Amino acid sequence: MNVMIAFFHSETFIRLLFAMAFGFIIGIERELTNKSAGLRTHILVCMGSAVYTLLSIQGFVSGDHITRDPARIAAQIVTGIGFIGGGVVLRHGVSIYGLTTAASLWITASIGMAAGAGKYDIAFASSLLSFLVLVLMRSLERGILSKFTLKSIRVEINVLCTTDTCELVQSWFNDEFKDIFEYKLNKIGKENNESMSQLRYIIDIYDRDPLNKTYKKLKGLDNIEEITIKQVIGE
Repeated sequence: MNVMIAFFHSETFIRLLFAMAFGFIIGIERELTNKSAGLRTHILVCMGSAVYTLLSIQGFVSGDHITRDPARIAAQIVTGIGFIGGGVVLRHGVSIYGLTTAASLWITASIGMAAGAGKYDIAFASSLLSFLVLVLMRSLERGILSKFTLKSIRVEINVLCTTDTCELVQSWFNDEFKDIFEYKLNKIGKENNESMSQLRYIIDIYDRDPLNKTYKKLKGLDNIEEITIKQVIGE
């Protein structure tokens, strides 16, 4: 019992509490924005890094004598966090998502190491600045920078037209879109005594407002019976 009381008053426990608090600061922002790695993940990453750092400091020191290289365990935190960060990075079509969350996990691990080493000033400053970057930079990106930043999406366009006009439609698409990822032609029989075909295009669009740009272009397409468009996810 006395051992437990002594632990709760020890420097080790205080460092773990600080690691949990610093992980909370960054994790709450990720949780509120509904990211794949949220509050619990960031807290655990921060505390885990602190534990490994404490083990590096305390586990290989006997009195004033270092029995092993204390940097070995702590150095592997950087490698290990890469596997966790890689798990939150997702590719949707031509877009990559999760890089910011992966970076937040990476900085959280370093903050945990600072807390584990007792460098509370470094840990607190890093946590605060990281939180401000995540919150303020998002507002800047969505407000001012979004007006000047090119975005990329992948869309699927299905066109129903008569077989006789397919060549004209194909020529129009080749002239209007330069990044055609996939093309497919299906003959689907007759309708109102006319042979009908369906054209399927997968196209990469780059623009400040890519969907709107695509809609505007499709307004200029003639000789069609029906057209549908949707953004491709996970293509």
